[in-house]
Parts: sequence; structure tokens; C-alpha cells
Amino acid sequence: MIENAVQFFNSYAFAQVAIYGLDFRTASKATWQLFKKTFVMLLVNFDLSHMVIGLGVVMGGVVAGLAGGTWAFIFAHKAYVPFAAASFVIGVLVASLLLVVVESAVTTTFVCFAEDSEELSRYTRR
Repeated sequence: MIENAVQFFNSYAFAQVAIYGLDFRTASKATWQLFKKTFVMLLVNFDLSHMVIGLGVVMGGVVAGLAGGTWAFIFAHKAYVPFAAASFVIGVLVASLLLVVVESAVTTTFVCFAEDSEELSRYTRR
């Protein structure tokens, strides 16, 4: 539980390091101020984006499993189920590696908008 909270905090602190070029200690202080200012919005962003990314990972596995199973069914009629399962696992691994980039982009975008709340309010509906 504590490890997950620290990883959650560190992802936003490292985004501050990457965006503003701060050292980690200064970025951590800035992230703490950001958490105090926009914690609820941050949690909603984290939850919604992770649900979509998780669905993308599962869908990547399903597509790879179906493609691998179909290929094995056509060319090797007896061993298509284990091949489909292995393709599913490989698809999940590849999709999760690719979608980590999307997760980082979502975190970075949120930090940029949360830091400049006037800019954020300009794009929200009233």
C-alpha cells in the first residue's frame, strides 16, 4: 500500500523533473503542493486513464491471441490453443510496454495543466 502511494507520487515528481528540469527534491516539493491543490482531480485522472490503459492492454492481448490462434489453427491444426495462449501473453506484454508511453504522456499533460490552472479553466466548460 505504501509502496503504491510512493510510486504514484514519484510518477508525478519525475514528470516535474522532466518538464521543468528541477532536481528531484525541488520537484517533490512542487508535486506535494500540486497534490494539496488538485488531489481529487488528480485521483480521477489517474483512475480514468488507468482503466482505459488497462483495457488497451487486455485488448492487445486478445487481438494477439486471436491472431496467433487463427494462424496456428490454419497451419498446425492440433496445437492452436497453447499457441493462442502464448500469443495472448506476448500481446499483453507488448501492449503494456507500448502503453507506458501513453501513461507518461497523460501524467505529463495533467501536471502541465494543473500547474497552470487558469489555462485549464479556459478549456473547461462553464
